[in-house]
Amino acid sequence: MENSIVEYSYIIRWKDNYKKIILKLTPDRMNFAPENFENNFPEWVELNYQKCEICPLTEKDSHYCPAAQSIFKLVNEFKNVPSTENVKIEIDTPERKIINKVTAQDALSSLMGLCFGLSKCPILKNFAPMARFHLPLATTEETIFRTVSSYLIKQYFINKKGGTPDWELKGLKKFYSQVAKVNIHLAERIRAGSKEDASVNAVVILDTYAKNVDYLFENSIETLEKIYS
Repeated sequence: MENSIVEYSYIIRWKDNYKKIILKLTPDRMNFAPENFENNFPEWVELNYQKCEICPLTEKDSHYCPAAQSIFKLVNEFKNVPSTENVKIEIDTPERKIINKVTAQDALSSLMGLCFGLSKCPILKNFAPMARFHLPLATTEETIFRTVSSYLIKQYFINKKGGTPDWELKGLKKFYSQVAKVNIHLAERIRAGSKEDASVNAVVILDTYAKNVDYLFENSIETLEKIYS
């Protein structure tokens, strides 16, 4: 499994429509395989269009925004779909199959979160370990658990190599403040590429989590503490 291309398949059905999005990942499952990318993108995907103020990239690094690149096909496929459209979603991963009925914005939010984590965005690529162990349609509680667990595993390896680990999660909260800034500009990019609001609202859902991470941590961590005690 580890030495072959890995596929994540999302099939989304609504009314008489049907879309299948397949993400092919490299053997280490940390990046998109080359065939996922297009050669020509519209203006809203270009790096300097609504560029994030914290983005360290220049046009010498990339002519396109890596995060926008990763969701271009998705936005294009669903540009005419309203956010509240009820859809049936079938998700196949190497580990499980999930079938559920959700709104279009929830389906796209789950898929976009995976795309962002596997992109080469200098900020969002920090989600790569979570993307490697992707949990589709995760609840807020599940996301908190996975986020904190992933971050603490990273601190374990930092400590193991003689670095200074962040057991108080200060760096995690700082990271999510950066994610919130990236989401603002991504939403503006998507508005330029969509006629309807499903894709925009998918980012808004991710952004709501990022902006309320302090509140969510405070309440969810207390719940987790009771479980562990």
